[in-house]
Formats: sequence, structure tokens, C-alpha cells
Amino acid sequence: MSKGWIACMSAPVLTCLVLAFLLAVIPYFVDEEIFLSSCQLAQMYKYECKEHSVTTSDGYILTLHRINKPNQKVDPNRKVALLMHCLECDSSVFLTNTAEKSLGFLLAESGIDVWIGNFRGTYYSMTHTSMTNKDPKYWDFTFQEMAWYDLPASLDYVLNQTRQAQVYYVGQSQGTLVGFIQMAEDLKLQPKIKRAYMLSPFVTLQRIRSPVAHFLSFIHNYGKFFSDGHFFPFSHKTASRLAALFCTKDRLGICLFVYHHFSGFSSPENLHPSRISVYFAHACSGTSLKNVRHYAQLHSYKTAAYFDHGLQEKNVAVYGSPEPPIPDVGKVNIPVALFAGQDDWLVSELDVQYLLDRLPNVFHFSNCSDFSHLDFIWGTHAVDCAYRTIQNDILQT
Repeated sequence: MSKGWIACMSAPVLTCLVLAFLLAVIPYFVDEEIFLSSCQLAQMYKYECKEHSVTTSDGYILTLHRINKPNQKVDPNRKVALLMHCLECDSSVFLTNTAEKSLGFLLAESGIDVWIGNFRGTYYSMTHTSMTNKDPKYWDFTFQEMAWYDLPASLDYVLNQTRQAQVYYVGQSQGTLVGFIQMAEDLKLQPKIKRAYMLSPFVTLQRIRSPVAHFLSFIHNYGKFFSDGHFFPFSHKTASRLAALFCTKDRLGICLFVYHHFSGFSSPENLHPSRISVYFAHACSGTSLKNVRHYAQLHSYKTAAYFDHGLQEKNVAVYGSPEPPIPDVGKVNIPVALFAGQDDWLVSELDVQYLLDRLPNVFHFSNCSDFSHLDFIWGTHAVDCAYRTIQNDILQT
């Protein structure tokens, strides 16, 4: 065997060994926040954090994180906020900016009782009463099941724990989609929500400017040929280490390039480039391929319809009609505040206008300039465009 052949055979092995070594040692040389859990992030900034578990009526075990400032006085009349996250994210995204720029900490600092949910299939909500996440049936869900089961279970648990009659709901991206669906369909849910604040709000995806549109088109055309399992099967720890490896310092600008082309372009002043590795580490928490297929249907059909099973017989069996129904957001009578971004490449002005034309009780609308899709959780100007308004309104109503 020639030396050249041996070298060719050895190169991939050596590359894998070097990569494995880097992934193993990199936690010792990068920002510790990359590897911290939601409660560890809170504790780093001297906030109290407790984990709570709630089981949905279909058996999914979800985690809720409760955030309070230290030595918070017991007050039976304290305002309660429930925050729900975006696709592939979890509770940590409301805690991964600096303390004064993170919505979770900002609300807690003002004395609000902050609860942050985690939808099924994410890092903190990966268990079930009768299945493991290795079972393909575990992943048989989309955001409509999150609306039907996760949101009511989480909200009722928070109300029972706090002994309050209502919560203030805050959703970002998928959190708005889930909120609008269930508020429109479950009239018993509406009295439990005092007001809703929706960041990057949508129920339709009519004109995506991001290259994500091409990916969703591919998923719509060919996703049905894949089994509906875990969409991003890397472990949370592996994703964090990859973010640390490729995004720390980001000297080549690769991660910032991905961020902008996914979310939209906003000015450098509206982002902490030095924290891009922290953001990426907490943005791959998990979901199902079926959920991504549902997003692809929103993009392809340009409607807010429930999941289309592809066969009229299956749709009739599930929905009672050959076509999947479209939730009527005109039934959402809760006072709603909408916060949109002019540079959002995922949610277009058409999607926002769809909501404005149908929601009967929009009490506030901000169309933030220089804001992309994810800037509502990580933008340095989010405090001025959205967070302060939310905080003051909760305290005053």
C-alpha cells in the first residue's frame, strides 16, 4: 500500500479526531454562558429560578421556568407573565442577552412573576408518560398540538401555582402562532389571559424574503418522503459546542452572516456581535420534522390552515372536513399588542396586516425600524421598541 494511499485514508480519521478534541476542550476557553441552562443563566445574574413540570392531557411532560428577583416579597396580587418562545428555541432565549437587555430579567426586576414555557420536543420538554423521544410517535406533532395541549396545560399550571385568575401572555414568533391559534379556538382560554403581547407576530407566511423560503419549499415537496422524527437530532450539548467552535469571536463573520440571512438585516448597533455564539448555542433546542413541514405548508399555501395530511380521507377523519380548517383570529377578543420588524425576512408586512385586519382588539402596534425577526429577543434596541412598553403596560393594567 502506497504512502499516498495511507495518507488519503488517514486524513478523514485525523480530521474527526481533531474535531472531537476541539469539541471536548472548547468549553474551557469560551464564554461560559454558551453552556449554561436557563436556571444557571438566571443565577449568574443573581435571579432566582425554579423548574416546574406539567403534564399535558396527551402525556407530554413540559418544563416551566419561574424567574424572580432575589428576596422578592410575597404579594398575592403580583402580576404574572407567561412567556413562550420561537421555533427551535426554548426558555433560555428570553435570558441570553445581558441582564438589562433580556425580557425575562427586565420583567422580573420590576416585580412581575415571570414564567417561561418550553414547548414539546425542546431540550427541557423531551419526555412523555408512555413514550421515549426515540419513539417516532413521540414526534408526531406540530404547532397545532402545542396550541391544543401545551399552552392550556402550562397556563393552567401557572394560574394554579400563583392563585391568580389571569396571566399576561408574551409570545415571540412561534409563541405568537400558538397563542393566536388557541385563543381563537378555545373561548374558555381567553378569560384567563389579561392581555397579550406578540413579538414578530404571524399566523401566515405569505412572503418570506430569507433563503429559508427555498428550504421550506424543499420540505413541502419532499418532506413527506422522510419519517417524521426529530428535526435537529443533535444534542443540546453538541449544538452548544459547535456554536462555541465556529461562532466564538466569529472572525470570519460566518455566524453573523447566517443570522442575518435567516432573520433579516438590521444595523450592527442593534446586536451584540460578541454574543453571537451565545445566541446560536441556545437556538437549536429541538422540534419535530412534522412541525417544520407544517411551517412549509403555511409558506406554500399562504394561509393559516391546520396541518394538511395530504389525503382528504385523513383530513375528514381528523377535522371533519376534506380541507384543514383555518383558525379565525377574528374571535380573539383579548387586548393584543403587536410588535413587528420592518427588516424581518420571515414575517412580512402581509402577515402582520393579515392580523391587523382581523384582530378586533389591537390596543398597540409598533412597526420597529431596523428590526429583524430575532432582534425581538436579542436586539439591543428591543428594550426601547418593545420591552419597556410591555413592562409598563403590565404594571399599569
